[in-house]
Amino acid sequence: MENNTIVLKPSLTLKKWQRILIEVGFALLAFLLPFFLLVGLFASCGFSPFVKNGLTLISFDMKSEYIAYFRYFQELLKGGDWIYTEGKVFGGDFLSIYTFYLASPFNLFMGLVSKEAIPDFILITTILKMSFASLNFYLLCRFTQHKIAFSHYAFAVGYALVSYSFIYLSNYMWIDGVMILPLMVLGLNLLKESKVCYLYSISLAYSLISSWYIGFMTCVFSVFYFMYLFFSDAKSFKEKMPFFLRYVIYSLIGGFLGSICWLTAFLHFSGTKATQSFPKFDFGSLSMLLTGFLENNYMTTGNITQYFGYASMFTGMVSLVFFLRSFFNPGIKVRERISYGVLFFFYCLCILSTTLNALMHGGREPTWFPARFSYILGFLVCYFASKECEHRETNSNISSLVALLVPAVVLPIVVFTKNSNRFEPDSINAPYLYYSISWPSFIVYYLTAILSSLYPFLKRYPFGKKYEKWILSSVSLALVPLSCFSAYRGGKQVVSTDVKQNQFVTQEEYLEDDALTPVFEMMKGYNTQDCYRMEATFDRPNSYNETNNNPMFYGYSGLNHYSSSAKKDVEEFMLKLGFHYNYFFEKYDGGSTAAINSFLNLRYLIDDIRQRTDEPLFQKNTNEKNIYREITSLTSPIEGYKYYENIKPLSYGFFIGDSDYEYVGDGSRKEDGSVHYFDRFEFQNELFAQLAPNVVELDGTPKKIFKHIEFDNITYSSDDILHEIDGEKDLYTIKATESITFRFTVPEEARGNNLYFDEKVQNKYWNCYFDGKYYANNTYWHKGIRSFEDDSNHVHRLRFTAKQNFTRQELRPSVVYEDLDVLNEYLDQIRANQVNEIQKKIGFCSSSYVGKISVTEDNRNDSILFTIPYEKNISILIDGKKQKVLRRVNIFSAVDLEDFALGEHSIEIRYTDKGVILGMILSVSAFAGLILLSIYYPRIEQSIFTKKEN
Repeated sequence: MENNTIVLKPSLTLKKWQRILIEVGFALLAFLLPFFLLVGLFASCGFSPFVKNGLTLISFDMKSEYIAYFRYFQELLKGGDWIYTEGKVFGGDFLSIYTFYLASPFNLFMGLVSKEAIPDFILITTILKMSFASLNFYLLCRFTQHKIAFSHYAFAVGYALVSYSFIYLSNYMWIDGVMILPLMVLGLNLLKESKVCYLYSISLAYSLISSWYIGFMTCVFSVFYFMYLFFSDAKSFKEKMPFFLRYVIYSLIGGFLGSICWLTAFLHFSGTKATQSFPKFDFGSLSMLLTGFLENNYMTTGNITQYFGYASMFTGMVSLVFFLRSFFNPGIKVRERISYGVLFFFYCLCILSTTLNALMHGGREPTWFPARFSYILGFLVCYFASKECEHRETNSNISSLVALLVPAVVLPIVVFTKNSNRFEPDSINAPYLYYSISWPSFIVYYLTAILSSLYPFLKRYPFGKKYEKWILSSVSLALVPLSCFSAYRGGKQVVSTDVKQNQFVTQEEYLEDDALTPVFEMMKGYNTQDCYRMEATFDRPNSYNETNNNPMFYGYSGLNHYSSSAKKDVEEFMLKLGFHYNYFFEKYDGGSTAAINSFLNLRYLIDDIRQRTDEPLFQKNTNEKNIYREITSLTSPIEGYKYYENIKPLSYGFFIGDSDYEYVGDGSRKEDGSVHYFDRFEFQNELFAQLAPNVVELDGTPKKIFKHIEFDNITYSSDDILHEIDGEKDLYTIKATESITFRFTVPEEARGNNLYFDEKVQNKYWNCYFDGKYYANNTYWHKGIRSFEDDSNHVHRLRFTAKQNFTRQELRPSVVYEDLDVLNEYLDQIRANQVNEIQKKIGFCSSSYVGKISVTEDNRNDSILFTIPYEKNISILIDGKKQKVLRRVNIFSAVDLEDFALGEHSIEIRYTDKGVILGMILSVSAFAGLILLSIYYPRIEQSIFTKKEN
């Protein structure tokens, strides 16, 4: 072992198998060191499975999003539909969720554990990923420096325990990117030497497959790292051309290898929140950047709620000292030091600049968890620190002096200047605006600085020269526990902060959520034949931010959904229908109306009978004309829940007349040219009028399901409240805590029908009270229609209290009743001509709903609407023949019938994921290309460049 810092007796001749064992043993130690450190860290912080009924990694968005996806994915591993999911709003592709959240190869083992053990699985695999990150970094050092050294462990452990990984524990799918980065860099180094070229392509493909989002950041870094390798090499451009060509070819191969995921995702994310949105040009504070490299940089979860201006890449003080020294080591060529200095400071600039920060995130600044690429800075610190350690024999006194003096410059900046431009001194995060020095880290820093200066000092003397290898080995060995201690403290700081701020769900709380599974399973077991949607009138106990993905958590077809892969037009249509949507997530919440529930084939409701003011009430109406009935034959396995069935749900597909209504408008134009904008009830009236145009009054006008109840009286809590009318707008000038009360009486014709209220403007600046009870119907967390129950008095009051002072603020509440006679008339007419016997069918890269239609003289030229979102991957077949797919009613798929033969026909709406088909073809082709390149490319390259030289 050339230039080995492990002292082996020269007389000792090692056989090949002994050398292999030594290599494997040292590599295994690189894995085991962080593994046991992490086990100890999580055990000491009270995590399950190390502590009975302990904490889990379920925190932040994992509470509402990812844990539901894991459970859903586990079901798919046992057999299910990987192409199309009914767990998204109205239905949608599944692979966009898979490629963004679930594609880590580690997740394929999730099918081996029970649902109860999923949180433990997440923690164990996280520890494994971080341990593999250490192993991969060790291999990078081992095969680029061509020697075994104890110092490799110091930097490998530092990188494995980078604070980024602890802060992003809830973003479980991103740790794969941290893990694979060292292998990709090793692949690039070997690519430069034209050795093991396939390693670069495979590691690049892994990063794209495991998480195309973080994989994109890794791909961008590969370009910059290639430029570093290219420009730090003193050879002529002509001599470097073979490396340039190899990089281009093997990058393309790696990209195409991963295309089965990233290409699929790219094609699916059109129309979601993954769009470009560049922020205003600005710079973060220098203190924020500098504290990112220090231990105490994470003191509150408030840090990660910033849009930009926070990053964390602490890898321990050992790597930081050697990184600083590397810039002044004459043993490292000046050209190389300049090249990696430019690379490092460019990434620092990306942290500081809002524009560059957005570019590094794919063109959109993240809402939460800013600087998601900061793991790259942590890697650069460790990697260039290892280069300094490789060249310690050539170190100079100036590098020692720099390492000793840097804290004198940095600490005053971080201690006396704010680390955020966002938070004001009086904010909740004010105590954390200034850095608090970690004295243990301070001590480790200077111990490392002294140790790293030991050899440059002793080598002047005969003693130092005589025992050079022993000194270097001893210093290397001493660095390992120092690095472990420092990096461990950084990780412990992050985890402890989140524990103190109650971010982690306990195993007991997770099991409390899981315990509701039998409630849903009983409902699903009640009807195993038909395709239908169902919902719950409640959130599971430990959902986060009052959001939930219950349809995926419990495996049913529903409306609640929250993911980055949700389509914006679908979400906005849900808002028009009266459901909750706040531009980030949508949910059934208080719900819409019985009419819309029928329109969307929402057949079953599971109700929490413990009364809440904002839950739907229309299903409890005992009027015999009401379309909902309690299912008395079902008794919930857990006390407190009841089941309700809609006896007149519309099928997934039904005739809508000879319709060309691609878009149901938001209003109507009046005779004077002005526009009357619909409220949610008027929108539903318009929608049903277009679904069944033959349901009309005697004068030919469409019948209205929802009819307004006029207010008897409007009173103000203060004489200072001013009311103005601007066209149809009611504008109020009001002070905070003052209120406006609207009184109404339920008329005779409305009694026994379903009753609702709403506020059209739906801003978050009013508190709403109905008969003295608070209703969260127009807050950030709760929007949409609310139902209420009448009483014997029939007089009710709707009060709105201002949260702050307003000038000319619009307020337009409305109260309506749902005319059950008219509703039944609409439903009976539509149900008479609907697609029957709909069944789900799963094919290769496709998913279908197959049913029967009856073509008669009355409907042979009508349209058939499917309440399944329209998109290019949808096709509709009648008797096996493809028809032209139309977009109708804003977002849904439809087909026109044109003179079909009378009688019964089969009809199929099929979703075919063309993206995954194309991705598979490219991935398989790239794999074949990689094999051929590994065999033939060296000869081809040699032939090309030999001819050029001749």
